[in-house]
Amino acid sequence: MPPQTHMDPAPTAPTAPATPIATKATGPVIPPPVAAVAAVAAAASSAATPDPPVAAPAACNYSEEDDLPFFEPGGKSPPIFLPQDRGTLSPAALDGSPYGFFFQPSASNSTKWTVAIQGGGWCYDEVDCYCRSKMHYGTSTLLPATAGCQCFNPLEDGSGMDTDCNCLYLPYLDGGSFSGFRADPVPVPPGGGVPAKTTIMMRGVKNLDGTIEHALAHLGLAGATELVVQGTSAGGLSTFLHADRITGAVRAAAPALKKVAAAPIVGYFLDHGNLVNSSGATGPNTQAWSNISSHTAANYTTWMTYVYTMQNMTFGTDGGLTEACRTKHPTQPHLCFMYVRRTTERLE
Repeated sequence: MPPQTHMDPAPTAPTAPATPIATKATGPVIPPPVAAVAAVAAAASSAATPDPPVAAPAACNYSEEDDLPFFEPGGKSPPIFLPQDRGTLSPAALDGSPYGFFFQPSASNSTKWTVAIQGGGWCYDEVDCYCRSKMHYGTSTLLPATAGCQCFNPLEDGSGMDTDCNCLYLPYLDGGSFSGFRADPVPVPPGGGVPAKTTIMMRGVKNLDGTIEHALAHLGLAGATELVVQGTSAGGLSTFLHADRITGAVRAAAPALKKVAAAPIVGYFLDHGNLVNSSGATGPNTQAWSNISSHTAANYTTWMTYVYTMQNMTFGTDGGLTEACRTKHPTQPHLCFMYVRRTTERLE
């Protein structure tokens, strides 16, 4: 998990007319050949290479060791950057750079797919998210030149995992488990090294939806017969939250899809005070409130309640939370950001 620490204004979303990334398939869908998929991926990768971010101010105070997200080693897949052609609905990292993901195609034209979602904690207020926008966890400008993706599709005899599948690896660049959406740039309180008029973007659910739409339209996901959604840590929470959403989008365009599974690998957080019973009394956008290693920080319940509001997490088309949970908690909908274990339905 990256540090919770306190960090030039991020680019605002482009105002070009919105155009769809994907179209629904009609009739039987045949997966494109490996070479064709690789060519599409290479073209998308070279279409937009974001500029590197401006260095974070000293107020952010994080070390290089804190900013080492895991990417599957040995991969040869370059990042694919989603177009920002939908105006205020466009995908974006926290710093406003185009959202990028990795696609590792099957070597044998398999129709098995894994969607792997990266973890890395959360950012707990606007300043904390600004700091994160200067790290690997908040900008696509620092994505590696290539990365791999591990298949989580089980072998038919149950003896292990298949080593060949089509694999999407989704880097975690929004700080809210791919669950928030704010159309307009989010102001960051100035001071402590944060320049005046600084803004960040919160487009997590658009990053998720855009990746799946792109894969359906261009990478062969519409020919899937098996789908596994997998994530670790904050990506495990994303798996709980979004497995149904991803499955619904794929099923609508992939008539041959028969098997679906979710495999979250995630810790357990209590809705309870922390060891020293601190509540972050100084409030959001102060170091004492968000510094996880201090004795003054807010507890997870307080943090997640603020993240829910800050990221504008909702339950509709632009929202990353489940309607079933809102029905269960109509007066406390913020619980649906962390209480998914009570409401997530079994996938068949």
